[in-house]
Amino acid sequence: MKILLEICAGSITSALNAQEGGADRIELCSALPLGGLTPGCGTIEETKRLLSIPVYVLIRPREGDFTYSDQELKVICRDIDAAKELGADGIVCGALDRDGNIDHKAVEKMIKTSQGLPFTFHRAFDLCRDPFETIHILMEMGVNTLLTSGQAPTAKDGAGLIKELISLAQPKGLTVMPGSGLLASNIAEVAGATGAVAVHLSAKKRVAGAMAESIYDQTDVAEVRSCRTALNSIINTGSNGIIT
Repeated sequence: MKILLEICAGSITSALNAQEGGADRIELCSALPLGGLTPGCGTIEETKRLLSIPVYVLIRPREGDFTYSDQELKVICRDIDAAKELGADGIVCGALDRDGNIDHKAVEKMIKTSQGLPFTFHRAFDLCRDPFETIHILMEMGVNTLLTSGQAPTAKDGAGLIKELISLAQPKGLTVMPGSGLLASNIAEVAGATGAVAVHLSAKKRVAGAMAESIYDQTDVAEVRSCRTALNSIINTGSNGIIT
């Protein structure tokens, strides 16, 4: 079984680099230094036109927390509709209430608006009050994928919780996808330790822009390729008996 490699791409160039490096899927966003925000319609449209792999679109209207007002929820749902019209293959979104619980009303509306597309609940999960209660709720709501660092700074640090969540969710059809701090140098270790069937990272490096002193992050083809190779080594060796 091949481990799915999802790359979080903050631009059309990053998305193209991810595909060239061997990514299986893109999470398309903007403003990665802010944790990722909803990309523009032009970016979604052109990325879908140029890529042959699936493009999931992050829907997040602002930086900060994941507790949204009624007005913000309307914006989120309009952005989901727009992403669907532009050909998005999946939606990445989520919401919590002030106490760190799932905002049932908001998430149900997000899923309903996304109807027909796979739905990923993003790393708002890492701020939830009770991860085990929350993952059961997400399964009941029909979420397809959960992106998480295991409520730790990195997925490597949170591998213990991620492994527990995978053992609960995977038999019931919810994919738990480790993300945060993954690199070619540790991705096989984390995948093997958790039993993950999908992993998520940006694989970015600092690049110089066209203008003097212009520096920004961009997905690196070589890093993506190295991650793909590392994950394939788990498949080939059957490490820990997890992947065969």
